[in-house]
Amino acid sequence: MSSSRRRTRSTSTRSPFASSRREPSCASHGSPGPGGPFPQQAPRRHVRWSHSTVTRACAGNRTAILGHPDPAPDPAPDPVPDSDATPDSALRTHRPVACGTRGRVSSEEREPRWLGIDVGGRRKGFHVAELHPSGRLAFASVRGPRVVSDLADFAQAARPAWVAIDAPAAWAPPEEVSRACERSFARAGICGIRFTPSAAVAAARADRYYEWIEHGLELWAALRTRGVPVIECFPTASWTRWHGPRGPRSRAQWSRAALAQLAAGLDLQGAESATNQDLRDAAAAALTARQAEQGTVEWYGPLVVPDGSDAGAPGGRT
Repeated sequence: MSSSRRRTRSTSTRSPFASSRREPSCASHGSPGPGGPFPQQAPRRHVRWSHSTVTRACAGNRTAILGHPDPAPDPAPDPVPDSDATPDSALRTHRPVACGTRGRVSSEEREPRWLGIDVGGRRKGFHVAELHPSGRLAFASVRGPRVVSDLADFAQAARPAWVAIDAPAAWAPPEEVSRACERSFARAGICGIRFTPSAAVAAARADRYYEWIEHGLELWAALRTRGVPVIECFPTASWTRWHGPRGPRSRAQWSRAALAQLAAGLDLQGAESATNQDLRDAAAAALTARQAEQGTVEWYGPLVVPDGSDAGAPGGRT
């Protein structure tokens, strides 16, 4: 998501949003489970599975770009040239994969893992990071007329422990200027936050400024319908908890340094393939999803933030 429209907003057990359950409420802040805002479900059974394709549900001339970053990496000057990054990803194909091709993601039998999704408008699409149990990060940029259903089908087949989406789970209620979960998060003082408006306020803008939120809500609905466990994340808050406030640095310099530090400390492979801000934020979402699985997060309604108790170690408490 571009910095011009990114929410500047910038949390301890699992709580899938299944389609049969009510829409998530932002009114409460606490741990999910009995008596909490999100009823506890039985733990997902980890099974070994064989991944098939990202484009198995493609139709028409839709193109899915797998493991191929957007053509515009962060502009210079940057301390480390992004263009030097070499993709090392289970999702990569090094070229667009046309609809109907059998672009195999991996041939290995695998356990579930964690997905992070950075949301853009309909033209821009989604940036996806997949975090493997081994610590390997894989990236994809996907767009097209069927991208929401295709990505939701992919996530359902992948059986991730969690999917973390960098987009609001709902509009603000009518006659309100923000969601209760965002106000609760703002009071925590982790970092700044730009509040999500009501649907009516968003629709009144002629410039389609909030189209990315609309696109994200479509993905939320599609994932819930398929029973995929999904949470809301805010990469700015995650980066802040792991690496400290941004300060005078650009967002690109800050997040790149944060991801490099995490990659070195946690032995992550493939982090260098996150050659732009959208891919880095998708990586932050995937790492936040892993912490949600481990219970080292704070919950603000559907919004999940690393709790800071593990010194920025998404691999577990130290």
